[in-house]
Amino acid sequence: MAATLSAEAAGGLLDHMGAGAEATCARSHPVLRSTVAAEGVAFGACQRVYAGETAPAVTAQAGPLCLVAQGRLDNPEELMALLGFPAVRGSSTALALDDSPSDTALILAAYQSFGVDCVKHLVGDWAFVLWDAERRRLLLARDATGITALYWWQGGGQLLFATQLQTLLAAGPVPRRPDGRWLAGLLTVFTDPVHPGATAFEGVNAVPPGHLLLVQEGRARLQRWWQPEALAPLDGASLADLESRFLALYDDAVRKRLRRRGGTVASTLSGGLDSGSVVALAAPALAEEGQRLRAYVHTPRFDAVDTVANRIANEWSLAQATARFVGNVDAVACPTENLSPLDGIRRWLDFAAAPLGAAANWYWLQDVATQACAGGARVLFNGHGGNATVSYTGSGNLWPQVRAMRLRHVLGELDREEAGWPAGLRDRLLKPALRPAWHRWKRKLSGRGPVPAWSSFSLLRHSYADELGLDTAMKLAQHDPAFSSTSAARLAQFRLGLLGGADNGNAVWAELGAAHGLSMRDPTRDQRLVELCWRLPDELFWAHGRQRGLVRCSLRDRLPPEVLASRLKGQQSADLRQRLQDCRADFLAEVEAVSRHAGARRVIDTERLVLAAQAAVSESAPPSSGAVPVVHLLQALAVAMFVARHA
Repeated sequence: MAATLSAEAAGGLLDHMGAGAEATCARSHPVLRSTVAAEGVAFGACQRVYAGETAPAVTAQAGPLCLVAQGRLDNPEELMALLGFPAVRGSSTALALDDSPSDTALILAAYQSFGVDCVKHLVGDWAFVLWDAERRRLLLARDATGITALYWWQGGGQLLFATQLQTLLAAGPVPRRPDGRWLAGLLTVFTDPVHPGATAFEGVNAVPPGHLLLVQEGRARLQRWWQPEALAPLDGASLADLESRFLALYDDAVRKRLRRRGGTVASTLSGGLDSGSVVALAAPALAEEGQRLRAYVHTPRFDAVDTVANRIANEWSLAQATARFVGNVDAVACPTENLSPLDGIRRWLDFAAAPLGAAANWYWLQDVATQACAGGARVLFNGHGGNATVSYTGSGNLWPQVRAMRLRHVLGELDREEAGWPAGLRDRLLKPALRPAWHRWKRKLSGRGPVPAWSSFSLLRHSYADELGLDTAMKLAQHDPAFSSTSAARLAQFRLGLLGGADNGNAVWAELGAAHGLSMRDPTRDQRLVELCWRLPDELFWAHGRQRGLVRCSLRDRLPPEVLASRLKGQQSADLRQRLQDCRADFLAEVEAVSRHAGARRVIDTERLVLAAQAAVSESAPPSSGAVPVVHLLQALAVAMFVARHA
């Protein structure tokens, strides 16, 4: 598993599954499927076997090249044509995989033709490590939008790598010291661009999405290979043509992700447009194979009391409407009755080793994954990235059209505004004109308070933040801790899926899938789709007077009218307080335990943590408006539990 740089030997392990999986998917067991070796270099691929089905080997060797890879290529036919492979019959979701070159063979051939630039020709969800003995270099690379994960550590003349933190930490030399700067970023929703690829463990790094790590002559250099912001905007084509192009590409992204070896395909489903559109495209494609799509819907166990304006607490009725309208869909309600939010945090830290974002959702995400695995699924779809791509709102700003003297177009847009022309005048002309001054004023006020702006939601201890120089780092990164505005740079990172940082660019899905024997796939984060949505004109996202107009208009015949017309967003974990009240004694005992831990007290304001926990489980009255939101309370508790395990 070690890479001894001084001896120019390299090695590592890519896990399809990781430690802790036995607790969530007992029907599988680990096996070391394959290894490759050349000139003192050894790679291994550890996978699992499910009910007699064996996952394909992911190691390969060609002369001086050794490769270990995990994931899936979505453009094999294109690569075969580019690299001179003979054409193979069959291009449907049931592709004759046995008759075509493997993904590892295609990656090796691409490297032989293009060198390090081979990554620019690989489309899909993948991570690989390649040793080139002739050039004496090691290449670690990760797909554009980071649906996979790839971690590495360098020290003592060694470089170790793995696709799961647990696997990497199992190696003796790798330390388990918490990285305070990373944890502070997680607690304050801050991505520090100075430390790309940092993780919860000091010195342990992730290859960020769209990046590669080149190790040669004892030096490791991180390079970004995916730069879609350099692509030219698509301003020349008609909006109707661009809408058709979008739908064709979105449908293709879904169909490409239906390819699999054994098992069934399932999906998460909410009452919204993202997972709903994924289901609307996947179900008909599966019907062509004679298979149905099972869609898992997280539902509240209790009647929600902490409802938020413009949010819907129970999305079951809208999800059912989507399932009925689309057809070939079996909707399954998941109220998660046997796993508490606290149990969700404990199990997550067991198999993923470190906290990631949205700790308040970990319990039901694990429940959905467990049910999908038990139901025979090997692929689980989600639409997590849709807000930045297929259902992006756009700015709706009509001032560029005014400056171009397209006044008839402006009047037409206002006339078509779904909420009425007065609302369009307010949202699309007045607000864009006044917003910069408003944001400057809010930023000025937020910096005048006695405590940092992030204190309103975060339980990070102020003295620890000062020790880390957190506020200075935020200012250097032009980060607004009050989130009163969004900088152009941060908006671009969000739309391209490159925020990375504390959430490590979608690694939550890689960790969740690995622990449950599932390939987690998000068509809304398809590389080609992200690039297209980045290049589309803003007016297509606020099309025909409708926010999120691109997906509403392009799928108008594929989703039910009530879903297309809904302006409510789902409120995930809406009954969180009732669930915590249901496990009150266990929850408060855990909070009390971490509050006594010296390391946790240094990072977390444990006095506020205890008070917030007591308020959260109080049945007398809901928390006051100034209380820490329960979702951030659980994020702080997850960090405190992590620190208590490792500090």
